[in-house]
Amino acid sequence: MRKVIIMVCAGFLFCIATVNAQKNNAANKEKIIDLTRTIEIQQKELASLESNLDELKKTASDKAEAASKSADANKKAANNLKGNESEKKKAKRADKAASRATSDAKSLRLANEKVKKAEKKIKSLQSKIESNQKKLEELKH
Repeated sequence: MRKVIIMVCAGFLFCIATVNAQKNNAANKEKIIDLTRTIEIQQKELASLESNLDELKKTASDKAEAASKSADANKKAANNLKGNESEKKKAKRADKAASRATSDAKSLRLANEKVKKAEKKIKSLQSKIESNQKKLEELKH
């Protein structure tokens, strides 16, 4: 009789352990699916950012060239104005050249900030993807 009771208790404990393991396995599968989706979304966003980064760098380069040309034009206009400060036409040209140079410099600074932000976001996403991939490997094993 004792053997039967012990066998029933052992069978009952085995069933409970099996059900508990199945629940944990289902929870792990759900976590694996969620992490896989997250990684996929992050990789798509990373690819998009990397392709946009090239465009941002080209834009920044173009703006640097424009700012340089504006600064040269401003310098030339200022030199033309020397000695002829009373000429309104030359003064107006110099003023416009200075305004253009200022505007182009600001535009260049903003373009460079966009490049830096994009690079920072890319590094952040790469580290997040790497971290999630490690978590995924841990869950799979």
